[in-house]
Amino acid sequence: MDTAIGANKPFRAAVRQQQWTLERGTDIFARYIDDVLYQNGVYLSPPDLFYRVVDRWEIMLLGVVGVIFVFLLKSSLGFSRI
Repeated sequence: MDTAIGANKPFRAAVRQQQWTLERGTDIFARYIDDVLYQNGVYLSPPDLFYRVVDRWEIMLLGVVGVIFVFLLKSSLGFSRI
């Protein structure tokens, strides 16, 4: 990976611009290569998860749904206070 990153000037510039550590840049570069290989059918194993599965907005919305659910549950059981 170090040799591939060393030969790729635009990626080295992106690593410096993003202020990533060399380890973080190597990880991103490896995942990028995995993604390109997978998209072109070079190998059969799925690529690493490049994008987050659950982000902050989904967690916040799940929390809101949970609060509404608790509110509805308490109101249906006859509790007047939350």
